[in-house]
Amino acid sequence: MTHKLLTAVCALALVLGLVFSASAAVQNVRVGGDIEVKGIYQRSYDIYNEIEVGPLTIYDNNPVVHDYLMQNVRLYVDAALTDNVEAYVRLIYTQDWGMGVNIDDVELDLAYLTLNEMYGYPFSLTIGIQELLYGEGFLVGDGVRPATIDSLGTAYQYDTRKSFDAIKAVWDYEPHQLDLFIAKIAEGSAVSPVGAAPTDTDRDLYGINWNYDGGVYGLWDLALFYDRVNTLFSEDETQTWALSLRGEGTMPQIDVGTLALKGEIVREWGTVEPALQPVSATTGENEILSAWGGYVEGEYTFDNVYAPYLGLGYIYMSGDNDDSDPIEQFNPLYEDETYGEIAEVVYGLYYLMGDTTMTNASIWKISAGVNPTENTSLDLTYYSLYAPQPIFSITGDLDDQNQYIGSEYDLAFTYNYSEDVTFGLMYGIFLPGKLFKNGTDDLAAWDISLDNAQEITGSVKVTF
Repeated sequence: MTHKLLTAVCALALVLGLVFSASAAVQNVRVGGDIEVKGIYQRSYDIYNEIEVGPLTIYDNNPVVHDYLMQNVRLYVDAALTDNVEAYVRLIYTQDWGMGVNIDDVELDLAYLTLNEMYGYPFSLTIGIQELLYGEGFLVGDGVRPATIDSLGTAYQYDTRKSFDAIKAVWDYEPHQLDLFIAKIAEGSAVSPVGAAPTDTDRDLYGINWNYDGGVYGLWDLALFYDRVNTLFSEDETQTWALSLRGEGTMPQIDVGTLALKGEIVREWGTVEPALQPVSATTGENEILSAWGGYVEGEYTFDNVYAPYLGLGYIYMSGDNDDSDPIEQFNPLYEDETYGEIAEVVYGLYYLMGDTTMTNASIWKISAGVNPTENTSLDLTYYSLYAPQPIFSITGDLDDQNQYIGSEYDLAFTYNYSEDVTFGLMYGIFLPGKLFKNGTDDLAAWDISLDNAQEITGSVKVTF
């Protein structure tokens, strides 16, 4: 794999170098990348330890343990040409050590061209496979959703690919910047299910984002995104409109230390086709979407050589109320946030999202950290997660469902060995709440015991 990857990149760089030299159009060519190796230990991600119904034990589980090594390799060639033209290509390889699945499978991660300062104006156009990140990534940031299950049968949350097939235009007129883009998420074909007219299964994302750098008044974003998706299961479309207002900055009135604040509020509306409606809300017809989401967070850093800090945040994503007509479940679109290394996986799979996407969640976040030395940092984050709306109940009565998802502690240590090499160590533990008992407190015959999910991850990364 490594030989093929290096050969591919070297060949690419050589070809580009020869072409650029022959045309005398090149100004600069850079070749670089990064290699990251992770050692991962996961225990009891399945949460359920034992289930008893009356005198019978119908599920008796030894804690499932996965321990493995994985590696991410990325290599790129970045060519700056004359006339403000840039070409960028990055290859990627991700593999669990010792697994024969997809071995030697080097993939294209990014490939785009950028035209800068077009016709002398502060206008640029980027065409091709590229990354899109707006704000904190609360709505748009992760273009490629990782598969639900990796080669070891565990939920996979460490995929580094975040690319979109997109065209993006940027008007950069300081202190304003206006982005306009269209991304092709999935290209379907006109198919004809039995008894139905041909169905277009395309998925597209459109967006416009206005950014304003207000200096001491903060950095502000106003964005409008439109996501349309069609499935093979109906002739209708799910259309999600999302209007977002975001801001961040520091409080200039604070003379000692630094108080940083950030927040975002999102209003969603549109239509939801039956195939994509929450399980409890499926009606067989298109329904109106009316949802809310957002977050607010503050972090105070003390004026100290060790840079200790304390942070407090709250995240909200509405869930669907079965008693109301519209669909109120928040659509996270292509979010690139983390609300607990373990909780996202456990709750995401439980909620039938198919990956680590989270919705119908009310989350409190408390964080603290310190830099013990110049090259090290220690961070502790606590999450308390609650589902605003009931999800599922064995009793059949949604009112019986306990909505407490659980809590998580993540402790991370980082050591910067050099400017190019970083070591990391993370320990996380998720304490499942009564949500996972599915309302069985009202069924005297049922008895469910839960396990705490745990993870230890060590990593080393070099950037060149």
